[in-house]
Amino acid sequence: MSGQPVFVVFRMSRFGSLSLVRPISARYMRRKEVRYYECETGDDASTLAFA
Repeated sequence: MSGQPVFVVFRMSRFGSLSLVRPISARYMRRKEVRYYECETGDDASTLAFA
């Protein structure tokens, strides 16, 4: 998988037994943020994927 890394802010909430994820903001990460993330985590930001 390749592409531009995305920074996502979300809120998790629960209503009884139902769990919800509410997106608040999403934007492409700047190069400086990608470099910082990769240095801090040791992960390559371009390989992150969530199913």
